[in-house]
Amino acid sequence: MLFLIISTKTRLPGYHPGGTLQSLSSDITTMRASPESDATPLGDRAIRQAARHKRGFCDFDASSRVNCGNERTSYDTCKSNGCCYDSSKMGYIWCFQPWSVKDRICNYNNPSARANCGMEGINEQKCTKENDCCYDEKTSGVPSCFPKDLIAEKPTCNPNNRVNCAYPNVTLEACLRLKCCFDNSTLGKPYCYNTEKKNVTVTCNVATSEKVNCGMDGISKDTCRNKDCCYYETPTGPWCYKMKITG
Repeated sequence: MLFLIISTKTRLPGYHPGGTLQSLSSDITTMRASPESDATPLGDRAIRQAARHKRGFCDFDASSRVNCGNERTSYDTCKSNGCCYDSSKMGYIWCFQPWSVKDRICNYNNPSARANCGMEGINEQKCTKENDCCYDEKTSGVPSCFPKDLIAEKPTCNPNNRVNCAYPNVTLEACLRLKCCFDNSTLGKPYCYNTEKKNVTVTCNVATSEKVNCGMDGISKDTCRNKDCCYYETPTGPWCYKMKITG
C-alpha cells in the first residue's frame, strides 16, 4: 500500500524540486475563488487591500504551507481552485492554501518599533483617513503615524486531531480541492480531514535589531514592495525589510 502524508511540512505532491522566480508579481499569483474571495500576495499595500475586502492572501513562510494540489497541478488549475502558486522555493509545495484576513488593528505597544507612515508633522486626520494608518502622539521621539498590524488566519494540518472532511476513500485530488488535509498513513483514521486555523499577527512595525533586510542598499519603494516586503525610511536599519509574523 502506498502511504501519503500531506501536511504543513510534507514535500511530496504539489511541490517540485526547484523553480526559477521570474518575479513575485507574476509567479506568486493572486487567485480568484469567487467574486468575494481573492488570494493576494503578502505585501504592505496588498494586505491593506485584502483586509478592506476580507480577502485571503498568500504567505511566504514556505515551511508552513498546506497543500492545495499535487505534482501535476498547473499554475492555471491552482489559480482556478482559489489557491496560491509559488515555484520559487526549492523543495517546497508550489500550490498552497491562502491565509484569510481577520482584521487590521492598531497596536500601541512597543512604540520604539514603529515604522513611519507619514511625513513629520502629519495630523491625525491625514494619517488615519488618507493613509489608513494608526495615530498616537503620546510617546515622543517615535513616529506618531504608523502602520496597522494585520490579524490573519493560517491553515494548518494536525494529524492527531482529525475531523472528517469528505466521504470514505476520497482521492487526494478531491480532498485538496476541498481545502482539506490528506494523510492515508494511519488505518482507521479519516484520510481527508479538516484544516485547523491559527491566528497570526503580521506587522511592518519591527524593531531595528529584528529587521531582516529584503533588498540592496538604494532599493526603490516600488521594487521593495513588489517583493512583498515593508518599505519605511528610518534613521537606522534597512528601509526595505521583511514583515514580522508572530503567533
